[in-house]
Amino acid sequence: MTSVAKRRCAKRETGRRGSFGPKARKITSRFRPRWGLPFIPHGVLNDELFFSPGVGNEMMFVFAKVQPFLKEIREKTQSPMAFTNLEKAISKSKTGKTRFATILKRVEGMRKSMRAAA
Repeated sequence: MTSVAKRRCAKRETGRRGSFGPKARKITSRFRPRWGLPFIPHGVLNDELFFSPGVGNEMMFVFAKVQPFLKEIREKTQSPMAFTNLEKAISKSKTGKTRFATILKRVEGMRKSMRAAA
């Protein structure tokens, strides 16, 4: 990458969303299932279908990874509502809570093994 390209990337990265880089924005904004999230707490979309294995796994996996840093992410991105639809959907759904707990255990296990390896 040329120095001009690096400067352009740095400008984009520190734009209106602070230092929350383009890769992170791509990962957190590409979830197609997130479009259905606002419907779950209101009963419009069946939560068992939405939280069935394979549908929202990647989205919940990323959320489990960023959950400990959620306050900081919301401040840095100046997006106080970031991930709120997913939080509400998980908290109001028995299936969502169960699936998220399973994924969260997996993520915590990965963190422990990474710390042990370091």
